[in-house]
Amino acid sequence: MNIEKAYLMPVSKYLLEAAEELGYPIRDPNPYGPNTDGNSFCSYPNGKQCFQFMPFIIFSGFSPMEFYMKFGRRADAYHGSLLPVLHRRNLVVRKFSYAKKILIRDSTAYGVQYDRHGHTFYALAKKEVILSAGTLMSPKLLMLSGIGPKAHLKDVGVSLKAYN
Repeated sequence: MNIEKAYLMPVSKYLLEAAEELGYPIRDPNPYGPNTDGNSFCSYPNGKQCFQFMPFIIFSGFSPMEFYMKFGRRADAYHGSLLPVLHRRNLVVRKFSYAKKILIRDSTAYGVQYDRHGHTFYALAKKEVILSAGTLMSPKLLMLSGIGPKAHLKDVGVSLKAYN
């Protein structure tokens, strides 16, 4: 999927100019992007940098909006990734399903336990299990499956499969 700056309206240009006049930096939403000096996440129009890179700092500023786009039209994960492969015989999509746990045997994932309409089901893999549950749910699913910080998993009563 492509990420592009969309042409929204001429007013966007004026909003960014107004932000600059008020002293806010125009920044790139990506670290070390084209509107940065390479050492910081943002830079002011006069070339001064805003902050040196430091973890857990919230950076202020304005940026043109970026979108997942293809051929000038908005795209999303469904249209860009899933729809083109829905016809495959080895792919089953279950709507209204909630992954509860990755099934692991001998340090190898072999399936997923999930709930659907109040019932528990198991999806078993022939080759591999691909975890793609998003920024928050992927680590949660790993920890519910016994993969994660040893002390934390022990505190919440999850049996350990792998730890760091």
